[in-house]
Amino acid sequence: MVASQETLHVSEGEILRQIDQVKHYVHAHKDDLPERIFSAMDGLSRTALGYKKAGSNPNWVINVVDSAGNPLWTGEEAAVVEEALPIAAQVGGANFRFSPESSLVLPKDMTSLSIDDMVKSVQEYLAALDAKNRELAKLMGPVAYINSMKEDPTIQGIPIPSRAILPILNAVLDACRLLVSNNRFDSPTLRKILSIVLAIFDVSRGDWRNGVLSAIGVFGQSYMIYGMIGKAARWVYNFISPDIQSRIEEDLLAGTKSALIGGWLWLISILSPAYVRTAINSMV
Repeated sequence: MVASQETLHVSEGEILRQIDQVKHYVHAHKDDLPERIFSAMDGLSRTALGYKKAGSNPNWVINVVDSAGNPLWTGEEAAVVEEALPIAAQVGGANFRFSPESSLVLPKDMTSLSIDDMVKSVQEYLAALDAKNRELAKLMGPVAYINSMKEDPTIQGIPIPSRAILPILNAVLDACRLLVSNNRFDSPTLRKILSIVLAIFDVSRGDWRNGVLSAIGVFGQSYMIYGMIGKAARWVYNFISPDIQSRIEEDLLAGTKSALIGGWLWLISILSPAYVRTAINSMV
């Protein structure tokens, strides 16, 4: 059974009146409002968990209790919740997601919105950009020219490996940026020009990430130093085996999530009402 959708027309004046009532209510109950919000969220969470555990068993709402063991819903309220919640779950999906017709900011393609999936999507997008940039670099630009060379060039009879030309040019451009960005001779104009040239050179080599790090030198001497340090770090990081890189990134993500969750629990433990702190301490 799917709930029928009806168009509800509400006037602007009615909306403003409701907003004004909410403002007055919040002002009148500002002292106990945090506790009321915590109670509401606790009740909704317990109701959702009760629904998931009960499955198709009837009269499950009556068994939902608060932290003190008291029923959360009266008989009439329980009947309304028991009838409405399965419909909402069916419309929104088994995981309580909103339907594609929802006006909220959820995509029609109901992909998972977990942090892991979002990070994975970003990584895949950046990897696709890397592959496209390298592909274009092999078709045009300095990389294509180097690959088309049949013999290594020579300088005064000394052969220079063709694959070493681009890294040497990159190092020379970075050295020139340092020469025009020191205490004795600081030329912001030359630094900006060289930063733009080096950024274009990096992108044409198939490394747009280094191009971004080179381009930030336009904004100042300190930013140029940060970009050079970032490029050096990426250069060293690329020497690591790809599978080890994946483990490092996974451990870094897991550590970041753990730190965020730990910080959030710490805030809850010191800012939440007394009954919430008591419940948390009893579980620790």
